[in-house]
Amino acid sequence: MHTTFEHHDAFNAAVLKAFIQEYRLKFPIALDQPNPASPIPHTWTGTRCAATPSLVLIDRDGMVRKHAFGAVDDLRIGAEIGALIQEAQSAAVARSSAA
Repeated sequence: MHTTFEHHDAFNAAVLKAFIQEYRLKFPIALDQPNPASPIPHTWTGTRCAATPSLVLIDRDGMVRKHAFGAVDDLRIGAEIGALIQEAQSAAVARSSAA
């Protein structure tokens, strides 16, 4: 999630797209929207982030499963994502068995 706290007009979708292309980033990047009532953008507020960098791990149901401030070890977060995928697959199997 790209979040801008000031100069929202200067850091728009076109600028973000150019940055993504320049650095050949291959993962999806969302653009947080400014909040007219606050200097803090909508998603940043909704996920209760407090510092950068921040990591918010959200499951398939939209539930925040992890908040982390600062650097996060790639292997650790990969394992946590893998656990969420396994959890979702196990739930799907359980639902299909119950049907």
